[in-house]
Amino acid sequence: MWIGTFGGGLGLAFKGENGYTFRHFLNKSFGQRRTRAIMEDKNGWMWIGNSDGVSVFHPDSLIANSTNYLTYNYNNGKLLSNEIKCIYQDTKGRIWIGTSGGGLSMCTPDNGYKNLEFKHYDTNNGLVNNMVQAIAEDRQGKLWIATEYGISRFTPETQAFENFFSSTYTLGDVYSDNSSCVSKDGSLLFGTNYGLLVINPGQTGINFALNPVVTFTNLQVNGISMRPGDTDSPLNRAMMYTDEIELKYFQRSFVIDFTTFDYSKINSYTYTYRLENYDKEWSKTWASLKVYNPSSKPSVLTSFSVSSIVYLISKLFCLLPVNVISSIFTRA
Repeated sequence: MWIGTFGGGLGLAFKGENGYTFRHFLNKSFGQRRTRAIMEDKNGWMWIGNSDGVSVFHPDSLIANSTNYLTYNYNNGKLLSNEIKCIYQDTKGRIWIGTSGGGLSMCTPDNGYKNLEFKHYDTNNGLVNNMVQAIAEDRQGKLWIATEYGISRFTPETQAFENFFSSTYTLGDVYSDNSSCVSKDGSLLFGTNYGLLVINPGQTGINFALNPVVTFTNLQVNGISMRPGDTDSPLNRAMMYTDEIELKYFQRSFVIDFTTFDYSKINSYTYTYRLENYDKEWSKTWASLKVYNPSSKPSVLTSFSVSSIVYLISKLFCLLPVNVISSIFTRA
């Protein structure tokens, strides 16, 4: 069993009668010792990604001689960065390497592993970000490339990139190192700094007949996120399932998060909002977040109401009525 460590290089565990014994490889330099990715290709060769590029070897050869491996990195002009985040082999045998700052690199070891040639893709080619974190392939042969900000769908046959953002929160678009897999039903799973993202590749195409619904997703009161059951929380259940909220007299500052959950086109969204008897005009925002801090006068708190929140994309409108009556927050 091969074990990659971040600081101790590459380990190989042998199981014996009295437990495991270990051998250690690729630990001669600081960069080699920082292992981030391990991948075995269809020919049984191992690809190890670390902070010194990519090390490639056949297991039997390395076990026989710890110096029997090939190195491809920035130093020998093969890659655009020494920091390797992920390595992936697609169904056609191509090897894809995600780097930190150097974008995406690809090679095809059809003619052996010595003197491999790489093709590179970065933001100049349409990649959403040059900090590539994870890669997965869908059933149509398209690659999904998760980065430190956003995710790209790449079609190898046409060399075309399509870019997506999956969250209304910045951290939701920051993907984790080498954290991806494909489920049995074809869904793609990616780890992010804001939880797990599940993508159905068949539902990410352009659809001009969208009829999105704005949904409230989170509530903060006086700077504190409210959860059902918390002290002074007006929520009895999750925000998206709440029809009515009663605010106490001292709960005068609150934040409402809202979204359409149609993340594939999030950068095309414009939200407009207004509080009746408080806002005279409709205001636009590109982010699904609005902070309300009504006047300290009690009379305002007992009389204002929200007539609607409007979602706009191109010329499609979706209205979500909201009413506030005597400190009661109601969603219709």
